[in-house]
Amino acid sequence: MKNKLKDNQEEVLKLCSEGKSIMGVGLETIEFNKLTDLQKELLEECLEGESIEEVGVKNAKSNLFELYENEIWWNYNATPSDCMEAFHEVERYLNALGDKEVRQKALIGDFYEMCTKSQWNIDSFAGEGSNCKDISTVPKEHVAWDQLGIRYGFTESEVYQVLKHNRETKELETLLNSPMEYGRVAYFARFSNVDERGRITLQFIDSNDNKSLIKLEVEYTDDHLDLIQRLISKTYADYINPYSKEVNSLKEFSIRKTESLKRWIQKGNQDKVNKINSDMIEKFDRVEDAKSKKSFYKQFVNMLYSVKGDLEMKIA
Repeated sequence: MKNKLKDNQEEVLKLCSEGKSIMGVGLETIEFNKLTDLQKELLEECLEGESIEEVGVKNAKSNLFELYENEIWWNYNATPSDCMEAFHEVERYLNALGDKEVRQKALIGDFYEMCTKSQWNIDSFAGEGSNCKDISTVPKEHVAWDQLGIRYGFTESEVYQVLKHNRETKELETLLNSPMEYGRVAYFARFSNVDERGRITLQFIDSNDNKSLIKLEVEYTDDHLDLIQRLISKTYADYINPYSKEVNSLKEFSIRKTESLKRWIQKGNQDKVNKINSDMIEKFDRVEDAKSKKSFYKQFVNMLYSVKGDLEMKIA
């Protein structure tokens, strides 16, 4: 049987290093080299000598489950536990080929559904001042972290990190979603999951039409004060500073245009005078618009500062 996985491995790794994707999925999530020889042998059997692109993840998983249920694949050079581990790791590998954000959301939903069915109050595992670091204290034998990981293509430690980050950001969302309105626009805050680059996105969304009012992407940190400060700095860089630059440019623009206006009036060139007047009106309109938008986004910064202050008081 021709081993197309090995034949294609060099090309797969090349694409991965270039940040390209296979079947729409970032190749950085494909960790073929972490599989043991036994696990690679089972994967090859599932793919029937073809590549993943040719067989497709769905068919590969179907073949895997058929091999498992019918016990038609066993390596007699390995122990039963090694064979069972091979099935689990190949399933984890195949599930890891799905979109990471989708998998994270499904994992989080599955976890909290398990909590609901078991009538757990997750907050009871936290305690005051825990900084959300104690999700790991949820009884491991009930949660089955590794089984969740296999189902959604994550290692056990990655499962813990996904749930930990989700819990942390949900607590921040609660603070950010305190009742408040900016002018006539009601909003709600929403964090994304931490992506494969270690970055997180915060959006403030219009409650009326669900349109994004502001979108901030920063490197994630579990230090909430540092995270809020990064969001503040990002708001200034992406939303406030550009408009401040437009507003601050008015003085120099006005001096320059006034000098030109005086010169062309003296020369009696009405066309030039009219053009300068038109430019000054357009500039004034842009500045007024910039002032309005700067004021709008400044309110988000003030709210972030308020949340940061509340966090500092809790720490103190």
